[in-house]
Amino acid sequence: MGNTNRVLRHLQNKKEVEAIVLLARYLQDEGKSYRIITPYDAQRSELERALEDEDLNWHDKCFNVDSFQGHFLALTQPGSLITDMKTGNEDHVIIISVVRSKELGFLTSIRRTNVMLTRCQHAMYIVSSKGFLEGKGANSLIGKMAAELGNCPGAWLTHKDFEEGRFE
Repeated sequence: MGNTNRVLRHLQNKKEVEAIVLLARYLQDEGKSYRIITPYDAQRSELERALEDEDLNWHDKCFNVDSFQGHFLALTQPGSLITDMKTGNEDHVIIISVVRSKELGFLTSIRRTNVMLTRCQHAMYIVSSKGFLEGKGANSLIGKMAAELGNCPGAWLTHKDFEEGRFE
């Protein structure tokens, strides 16, 4: 049992949860539609609990990346039409909780990372450690994207920015 608790703690990032709650409050107060995607169920559960504790809308907000991607429901045959196809969920704003800060974990999966990065319609917030994305995570898809956008104004926000209500 002790080993399981250690694994669950490992797959959570409390600092990210704190930042995401601040961001979720801002988005909800602004009336913006958003969803949160994380690769780990322990983080998803912690995010839901934290949103609920802060009296924020938590129903249908937090998803494990695999449950958010959707599936193709119909196959085509020569001469037939596609009858039902679902390409995955999207939302106006997507918040990504990377969770990891020491090892790559899911970031080694291009497919799973791509799902998270392609679900926003307007804006995306990636909540992670800048040091991780510039260090061990630098060669991941998210790390490369962070490096590419790193010098753009507003590309990086700090926890202090979130605490002070600066989200853009």
